[in-house]
Amino acid sequence: METAPAESPARRDPFRGFLYALIATIVMSASVVLGKFGMQKDGGFNPATFAFLWVGSGAAYCFIALAITGRLGMLRIPRRSVRMVVLISAITGINQYVGWTGVRLLDPSFAAFLNRTAPVFIILCSVVFLGERLRRAEVAAFVVILAGGCISAIKDWHNADTRTGMICIIVACLVVGAQRVLIKICVRRVEPMAVNFYRALGGAITVGTVGLLSGAIDFSVGGGHWAAALTGGLTGPCISVSLLYTSYRLWDLSKSTMLMMIQPLLVLPLAYVWLGMVPTRWQFGGGLIILAGGFWLVWMHGRRHALQSAADFVR
Repeated sequence: METAPAESPARRDPFRGFLYALIATIVMSASVVLGKFGMQKDGGFNPATFAFLWVGSGAAYCFIALAITGRLGMLRIPRRSVRMVVLISAITGINQYVGWTGVRLLDPSFAAFLNRTAPVFIILCSVVFLGERLRRAEVAAFVVILAGGCISAIKDWHNADTRTGMICIIVACLVVGAQRVLIKICVRRVEPMAVNFYRALGGAITVGTVGLLSGAIDFSVGGGHWAAALTGGLTGPCISVSLLYTSYRLWDLSKSTMLMMIQPLLVLPLAYVWLGMVPTRWQFGGGLIILAGGFWLVWMHGRRHALQSAADFVR
């Protein structure tokens, strides 16, 4: 009889953790561009339908992969982790709908730059939920990121789509901050693939239920948009996220997050080649400031943890 995985931390392997996080970043960058194509205003999916297909197909792909490899047993989770998995699943539905609404309204590269504000919320949630301390230098990095956001918005804030899209991305980053901290805790006891499966399945149920009740679900789009949604479900919620969660087990959360910071630099050429889209000069300049502040913040946070671990070892 198949049993749940043992509740013990996986052996750390920084190189594999780095490799998984790097591949996840590359694959997710392509997935963002696929998502933008799938939700094109001229004939594409609306955000609710797209989010449902995105995470729903991702959950299906994860299940198929586990079934083919004979690893369905890892979907059994420890009883004490059930509540946390359910909470992560519910949060995913909110994040998916709000986040994809923002991507639909904005240039994909600009949306990717704005998403680099997520470390701010990850660290703030670590302070709230894990009792970590916030230092003055980290607050200074927050100010840099905020300045980048203001600069990127200053020329287009009057545009309703840009304003709404930016607010949606920031709200999604706030939700991701809480979710990443919960996931970091959860993957210590639950297999990353299982966390990802239930995250995607719960997100699909949440978005699908609300979408059906509100009448927002609409599948009447062209074949190209279907292909983008279903391919993105494989590369995004299935492959990329599973690799990222596995990297959390093998490597520090701060280091995986820092590597993910390069995503906008990968989305930029992909969006130009595939969609012919580029951000404005103000959006690009502000985005680079956000990126610099994010790198600085994650580096400081990771360095502080490394020094604390060394001190604990000496003691």
